[in-house]
Amino acid sequence: KLVIPTVMKLYEAPDKMIRLDLLENLTRYADHVPDAMMDDPLYERLQTGFAHNDSNVREMTLKGALTLVPRLSERVITASLLRHLSKLQIDEDPAIRANTTICLGNIAKYLSQATAKRVL
Repeated sequence: KLVIPTVMKLYEAPDKMIRLDLLENLTRYADHVPDAMMDDPLYERLQTGFAHNDSNVREMTLKGALTLVPRLSERVITASLLRHLSKLQIDEDPAIRANTTICLGNIAKYLSQATAKRVL
């Protein structure tokens, strides 16, 4: 109860290294985040990393999103996450483009049939 609010505040820090540490350790604290906080504030803060200037942050955000997908609402997945993934498919970094394709394959089981047909 005390740690999660602090973690949410750390996502607002402009320091790239703090963001990378948060993303690298996401699997350690994501299970402790209540479902009510998964879409907002956690995903809302995490998703800013998809457009970060540093390719390492973008890639770690992509990998971190996979951790959250099972607990995100379908609305967030279809309205926000898929939009970010479509932008990352044309990223300048080839590793990010490859990981985005892998990510899409991994989240396919969480998409509705209509959305999966449209996206995949």
